[in-house]
Amino acid sequence: MHSGQVVEWSFQANPGRTTLYSCDIKWNNEQHKFVIYDSTKDEAACTSKCMRQISPDGVYFFNEFKNTWKRRVTWN
Repeated sequence: MHSGQVVEWSFQANPGRTTLYSCDIKWNNEQHKFVIYDSTKDEAACTSKCMRQISPDGVYFFNEFKNTWKRRVTWN
């Protein structure tokens, strides 16, 4: 993908709050793996649109209830 491109997918979270998705990306020639969705953390922040933004300093997660972005992953 290139800057500004978007990827979307949909899924149903497990009723037992065990849904977990990870993401592998290559950013500036470095490989990164991180959790992109964890129902134990993310159900309180999003229900219909769980948006993420990849930035030079890490990964930001959108809280649809507070209408705010928060960096939850920092590149090491």
